[in-house]
Amino acid sequence: MTWVKAKSKLDVIAWGLIVGGGISNLFDRWLFGAVLDFIYLSYKEISFPWIFNLADIAITIGAILLMRRLFKKGGKKAHDNQKAK
Repeated sequence: MTWVKAKSKLDVIAWGLIVGGGISNLFDRWLFGAVLDFIYLSYKEISFPWIFNLADIAITIGAILLMRRLFKKGGKKAHDNQKAK
């Protein structure tokens, strides 16, 4: 329902990333019995503490895009309310 009501291409892309990443993780779980996490970031002695996969990246980017839109709308409403006073 949200997808149909999307007002911008960015919303459609965000939902596509979230749904696509979720389906990818579900497919991995169904096919292999687990989701394979294979990206480990480190440089010399500095290491990122989590290991993740491309589907996780897609879900995270989609969520960030949606949150950005929500915060942008909230800021605009607050600005408009102050302007009206």
